Amino acid sequence: MMSEKHRDLFTTVAFTGHRPEKLPWGTDEDSAEARAFRRHLKETLTELIATGCIDFLSGAARGFDTIAAETVLELREEFPWVSLTLVLPFDKQADKWDEMDRARWNRLVENADHVLHLAGGYDKGCMRRRNRYLVDHSALLIAAYNGDEQSGTAMTLAYAAERNRTVIRIPFSGSFDRNSLAQAEFAQEELAREIA
Repeated sequence: MMSEKHRDLFTTVAFTGHRPEKLPWGTDEDSAEARAFRRHLKETLTELIATGCIDFLSGAARGFDTIAAETVLELREEFPWVSLTLVLPFDKQADKWDEMDRARWNRLVENADHVLHLAGGYDKGCMRRRNRYLVDHSALLIAAYNGDEQSGTAMTLAYAAERNRTVIRIPFSGSFDRNSLAQAEFAQEELAREIA
């Protein structure tokens, strides 16, 4: 029988990805490319919910983290048992952001099921601790990654590989590869057998 701790891990998905400056559409989330990306993300999350994933973790950073968290909140209207936890690297994460980004962040904080503050204030390692928390508390990562090996996303993906986490990359353009979702389902079944 699976313990409560492992069940939570098994049903939990975290997000990792780039800030707007490294996304192909930048801040133009109304572009055709950004809309297609959101559609792929929503389809992926819907399929994961159908397989039993119910808890989603977001670091609430600008860019992909925000897009992913907003998508979970949108899906929560259809699937009310789904929960969103924001894992904030420090209390005043959005204080230096522009007004629009701060407003989006505030909406996420107000609507999330849980908000976890990992530190009271900013320090040199707080982002890394946040990223490791996301990996350590999920079985599966959804990634928006452009291949930049010097990015925080790359470091998070490397840590996820060390921890044997399954990663699904949402493509920035083109068609979505359903094989990655099938591989994630297989990996979840493997993890469940290992834990049982």
